[in-house]
Amino acid sequence: MTKLVGKCHCGRNKFTVTTKPEFQFICYCNDCRALNSAGHLCGMLFDKEQWSDAKETQTYTYKGGSGNSIIMHFCPICATHLYAYPTEHKDKVVIRANTLENSDFNPQQSIFSESAFSWDKIESYQT
Repeated sequence: MTKLVGKCHCGRNKFTVTTKPEFQFICYCNDCRALNSAGHLCGMLFDKEQWSDAKETQTYTYKGGSGNSIIMHFCPICATHLYAYPTEHKDKVVIRANTLENSDFNPQQSIFSESAFSWDKIESYQT
């Protein structure tokens, strides 16, 4: 069984997931770029059944590319974005890959790549 542990920068919020990701991606949409103060978001999609929430997060809800809400959880102390629940996929959680210890992030696809900054495009993926 795979067990991944994630945490925020200050260490106050920790979570675990006990399965392999279903999908790994890089998102270049305008929302992800703005929310991450970067050119992209590195995300890993997991089934919520193999998941334990962090205990002391705050949330921010915004509309995703589908038009449905995404509920993002972040640490109220250090502001690290930890994970999000896309309401379009009620049984899934998207974990920010940078919060996981010892994960082998291996993106399978980029999404909204037409919005990518020219200096930030990642052209190849290992599968």
